[in-house]
Amino acid sequence: MSISKVLCTALATVAVGSVMADMTNLVIPYSSTGDTYGDGVGVLDNEWYALCWSSSDTFAGLDANLAPVASGDEMIIARPLALNGGCRSVFFNVNPVGANDNDRSSGNFFVVMLDTRNGATTLDATTKVVSGKTVPATVNGSAAAVKIDLDGAQYATSSSGTVGTESTFVAATSDDMTPAKIAGIEIVNGQAVVTVENMNPYISYTLKTGASVDSLSTATIAPKKGSFAKEKADTFEFVLEDGEDAKFFQLQRAE
Repeated sequence: MSISKVLCTALATVAVGSVMADMTNLVIPYSSTGDTYGDGVGVLDNEWYALCWSSSDTFAGLDANLAPVASGDEMIIARPLALNGGCRSVFFNVNPVGANDNDRSSGNFFVVMLDTRNGATTLDATTKVVSGKTVPATVNGSAAAVKIDLDGAQYATSSSGTVGTESTFVAATSDDMTPAKIAGIEIVNGQAVVTVENMNPYISYTLKTGASVDSLSTATIAPKKGSFAKEKADTFEFVLEDGEDAKFFQLQRAE
């Protein structure tokens, strides 16, 4: 098979499921300390926090299904992030365009701590899916929303806690985040040069290659933190030794 046919086959394979390549995701760090429930009890480990959005300066709250009370507001993502009395250092990764084409970069983000307790020292670990999003099965209530202030670069800083170092952050990725995608493959001197667009600096990726779909081998690739612009992911080139025989390429993300 000629090189040109190999490239056409590979590109056709990796293009499936790639959408909106011109979009850039928002990366929003957050952490908090000393969080308490409405009865004054300190937050339990693995309690849930929800990242929300509103076009206004205030967030009206969530109902028991984590649907926003006010029309037009959004609950973007919820995760069990509590650790040692607060929300662990987290990077929320979200699409800049929300429901009903909301421009999230022009509105305000909020974090809401939930109460999913089913006893004095235990949480209800069961979940359910509402409108395509995984949420806690039991929500007794929620704390007041904490507004996250943007610094002008679509990059948020916590207003209620101390943002940790990069090595302490975990990633929380919303379902609507624009995925990374393989944008090009080139064979140069027996090496495969794979160009990947829209990579996020705080997510690890797995690149699988092989001569056939049934013989893909895996190599984990992690972007270099600090080499990304604050408000968007970058385009990277990865050089694979002995890549001349690779006809199929698959990119996956791992949280």
